Amino acid sequence: MKPLLTCLFAVFAFCMVWGTADSWAATPPDRQIAITIDDLPAGAANSMSAAAITEMTAKLLATLRQQQIPVVGFVNEGKLYKWGEVDERIKALNMWLDAGFELGNHTFGHTSLNKAGLKDFEESVVRGETVTRLLLAQHKMKLRYSRHPYLDVGRDVETRRDAEAFLVARGYRLAPVTMEILLLHANPLEADHIGELLEQLRKRGYRFITLEDALSDQAYGMPDTYVGEEGTGWLEHWAITRGRPPLGAPVFPPAIAQPSKALPPHPGEAPAGGPANP
Repeated sequence: MKPLLTCLFAVFAFCMVWGTADSWAATPPDRQIAITIDDLPAGAANSMSAAAITEMTAKLLATLRQQQIPVVGFVNEGKLYKWGEVDERIKALNMWLDAGFELGNHTFGHTSLNKAGLKDFEESVVRGETVTRLLLAQHKMKLRYSRHPYLDVGRDVETRRDAEAFLVARGYRLAPVTMEILLLHANPLEADHIGELLEQLRKRGYRFITLEDALSDQAYGMPDTYVGEEGTGWLEHWAITRGRPPLGAPVFPPAIAQPSKALPPHPGEAPAGGPANP
């Protein structure tokens, strides 16, 4: 009797798996993704002219508008202040709003909460919203989103919670990074190739949604007590909070990793392998 029961159970399990696989084939998963772009007006703004920033921005926005991709761009207002170019750089930032996109706060000086501490971080948030709030108001919009530079959320739980309370009091919703919320950067590489990336995502069955819609997922209400020396994505946050540190993280192929180390650092950052300055 026992072998018969085992056999029947195996047949039942096979039928369940077969039926589920057949159901998956008939109804493909609803893959959704929200696009966010950091370091506006440009990641390397300190080494770019205002004309170059404007050209890059126009190229990037043209693709996003043509493909009807909802985007939130996160601003470092400190990059607006270059002698003789302030007005033109602000105009480049305003191009995002004229094109129908939204702006968020990425702090004035790309300030790490972990390295600068709570007080300096809060000051950088406040300084980083002056121009952005004004531009948004001119488009009858409000400043709703904030993102931690380097994804640094704090070295200890008290600092993390204090920073979060400060952001909420100023009307912000924190923009995390997950498989559903993609973080890109404002740079010439993205401007040249974002169309190819969007095409690949569509081929994988993704449809593009707003950040607001993405954050409506109940997953973003899950317990999250992650703190650490370095920032990381929210999938890692949730796994570590549940006592299940993620394993098997992807490793960059040497053919990509080695040339990337030879690239010059972004303004305000140390060379690869050295400490970063916010």
